[in-house]
Amino acid sequence: AGGMLAGAAGGGLLGAGVGSALPSWELIYAVPGADLDRPASEPSAPDADGRIGSLSLLAGGAQNLGVAENHTDFAWRLGLLADRGDRGDRFSYGVEMGRYLTGPAHRPHQPWPDRDRSSPVWHAGGVAHANLLAGPVKPYLSFGLAYYNWNDDFLGWNTGVGLRLRLGAGADWICEYRYHANLQHLTETEPQLATFLGGVAVTW
Repeated sequence: AGGMLAGAAGGGLLGAGVGSALPSWELIYAVPGADLDRPASEPSAPDADGRIGSLSLLAGGAQNLGVAENHTDFAWRLGLLADRGDRGDRFSYGVEMGRYLTGPAHRPHQPWPDRDRSSPVWHAGGVAHANLLAGPVKPYLSFGLAYYNWNDDFLGWNTGVGLRLRLGAGADWICEYRYHANLQHLTETEPQLATFLGGVAVTW
């Protein structure tokens, strides 16, 4: 599932790049009944500032929310997003990966109260952002499905809220909170974690 989401997001971003790089198109087929009266020179509605995507690097903290031991440590995440919708202000989707240090965590398949050693959480998968406002200040909601590795490998999900501030024509500042949990061990209390990250996105 994570591979399918990553492939779809990468293909969409590649297609958006091709469309942006080739501004001149020739009509070779028209759907019967289509409106062909619009002059060919009339420009279509642009994305926000002509931007179609962004590459972000965020860093901050990750907290283990499991029953073994609450602990907060360093975390980072790298993301590649494509902007979609009128002026690019409605919806974004893409792929991301991150590494989160959360301290000791109990393995779900081991008997309680044995506590495991501290292990980093690796996370890679797809994500979507729904922007709540348009313009230079964009609060958004996020939801993702991803592969996680935290002592065990499992399919997980994450959801959260964030704020994106435009710094200029080619950069944004992003701050974000997310909650992460698993899908495969639905009866287990772990692994669960929260991330609090901020950083910069390069846009084009």
